[in-house]
Amino acid sequence: MQRQQVKPNTIEIARLSRGKVQLELSEEVGIKQGTLSKIESGLIIPNEDIIEKIAKSLNYPVAFFYEDIVIPPTFAIHYRKKKALDGLELQKLQYKIYILKHFVKKLTKAVNIKNNMFYLNPDEHGDPEEIATQIRLKWSIPRGPIKNLMSIVEAAGVIVLLVDYENDEIDGEVVPDENGMPFIYLNKNRPPDRIRFTLAHELGHLIMHTKDYIVSGVQAEDEANLFAGAFLAPSDDIRYQLDDNLSLARLADLKRHWKMSMASLVKAAERVGVESKKTKSLWVQLSKSGYRKKEPDLGIPYEHPTLVKQIFDIYFDSLGYSIDDLASLVPLYKTEIRGIIDLYSNKTIRLMA
Repeated sequence: MQRQQVKPNTIEIARLSRGKVQLELSEEVGIKQGTLSKIESGLIIPNEDIIEKIAKSLNYPVAFFYEDIVIPPTFAIHYRKKKALDGLELQKLQYKIYILKHFVKKLTKAVNIKNNMFYLNPDEHGDPEEIATQIRLKWSIPRGPIKNLMSIVEAAGVIVLLVDYENDEIDGEVVPDENGMPFIYLNKNRPPDRIRFTLAHELGHLIMHTKDYIVSGVQAEDEANLFAGAFLAPSDDIRYQLDDNLSLARLADLKRHWKMSMASLVKAAERVGVESKKTKSLWVQLSKSGYRKKEPDLGIPYEHPTLVKQIFDIYFDSLGYSIDDLASLVPLYKTEIRGIIDLYSNKTIRLMA
């Protein structure tokens, strides 16, 4: 029987997910950087001793390095972020996400997730606002504010993953899946109104920006923003609530009603034709009050993803898995698996220590 070989790309994936450069890891393992580079490139097959040292340095089980983890092309990834991050810092976040997706995707093999997604690009189906209207109709969403966007998105078969981005520079992203499984990643540390808009924004990317419709990054972001605003607050539904008498107090009331940020509501006012003099004044008032950086939450509730929690419940309650079983299946260390579970479940983990 032929011995299974280490997958070279898993070493780079593990290294980058820990925020380490080749020189740092090679020194910890006791090999030359050139040797590590050749190992990651598949030119050298590492022996078991080297793999064990790499695994120890990066805090991954040895079995991790035999996994088939797919890395998508970077041009196909859509971020909602405020500014560019340091290259190594961004790679660390991204490769953690690739590992998380690989982990969750393995778990989905035991469950049946209904896919009710639609893919409509602006070339064939109108502008983003028109597409947002079509999706609301296809999903039978009633007029007015969406009560729980998370439940609607998950009901369409989208797997929403919470991520601790460790900063507020990235709100969320869509990373394409090689099998077309829809995934959305959200920064769990952002305020609830921003999470809702980000969820709608990333949904727009999923629906519109497929491999058959390629546009520049700037255009894709603009289209996703237009989709999100129109999906959460259709022009025909919100127009009568927005007029030239808008004030910060009125925006606060509308924020409670529509569960959207005050800034998003000013954008909606621009969209429905409120005079520019008024919207410019509102932008100035938001800035002077500090609301462009941090708005009052006004009691907007968090919407928690439940689909991943249901998957965990199936494994633990229906299939009888323990934390040790999951650690063998994935494979990750138990502490890392517990950290993922804790993001989705408030139940007492009866998992074996």
